[in-house]
Amino acid sequence: MSQSKLVVGIDIGSSKVAVTVGQLQEEMLHVIGVGQAANHGVRKGVISDLDETASALTTALDQAEQMSGQAIHQAFFSVNGPHIVASQSKGVIAISRADGVVTEADTERVVGESRAIAMPPNRELLHCRPRYYSVDGQEPVKDPVGMSGVRLEVETLVVGCATHALRNLDKVAYQANVQVSDHIYSPLATIRYGTALPESIRESEKIDLTEIDPAENSRQSKRFVAEIIEARLNEIFVTLEDELKAIDRDSRLPAGVILTGGGSKLEGLIEYTKNTLRLPVSAGQLPLEISGLVDKIDDPSLSTCIGLLLWGIFESSPTIGSTKSLPDLGGLNNLGDKARGFFRQFIP
Repeated sequence: MSQSKLVVGIDIGSSKVAVTVGQLQEEMLHVIGVGQAANHGVRKGVISDLDETASALTTALDQAEQMSGQAIHQAFFSVNGPHIVASQSKGVIAISRADGVVTEADTERVVGESRAIAMPPNRELLHCRPRYYSVDGQEPVKDPVGMSGVRLEVETLVVGCATHALRNLDKVAYQANVQVSDHIYSPLATIRYGTALPESIRESEKIDLTEIDPAENSRQSKRFVAEIIEARLNEIFVTLEDELKAIDRDSRLPAGVILTGGGSKLEGLIEYTKNTLRLPVSAGQLPLEISGLVDKIDDPSLSTCIGLLLWGIFESSPTIGSTKSLPDLGGLNNLGDKARGFFRQFIP
């Protein structure tokens, strides 16, 4: 099989490195390889030990290559950490055609205008995604192509990150002999020893920290950790509740809340979320057809890697506002249309 027909996602997290390998098969994303390795070279989402992280990545890549029977040369990498900041930007252009009809080229050009924002020398632009368009002041318009007017505007979500974090990620990839196809912001939290309900933990229960980091040799109260987690969750959900109130959606989301990612495995999180937000809550399931190693990828902690595969497919077909050169993924265009529709659900 041609290397160009593979899509590979790599998530470098604080506790592990995960690799997934996929390909197109009968109009479906077919996962053919998975690899995971413990990682102690990342702190708070940022690489702190290049060699340790590169070693973990190499181990995970070896597993994925052996399982898939394919050599991995390039991949989409997730980017995490508190250094990432999102903001809004705007772009405006005159519609180019004489008859005033908006084209795909116009949408790309106006999004490009919104990317022209001043970034500090130690930061760079990671993503620029359209939220909505406006044609001659008519807003919001999700897809203006084919509409008529004189002026086209766009409001975009701009995601920036620390340059050093990307360069360190690139160094790790280089040490592991894999090329970075793109950097994708896709936060993933993995919580193995905690719970959102500290009252359910006995005072006598302890956590052996050597299971998390061999350099640690102490034991910590599991209830104390649960109380810290509960306090942090309270901060997050208070902020979320304030945002829902600001848009008049407090306790008014009929579809409720969907939890995904490694953090969604936190014991008691669904119940905590229901009680706090007063909304229906469920664990997320990917609404796209996936075949292959389903038993190995049916884990919320691998959602970032699966998302990276879908992102790769999404970016392989024409997209609004994408200005990066992306690898040729062969016959993935039809599945790319499905993936594009899936990701558009999450653009605010």
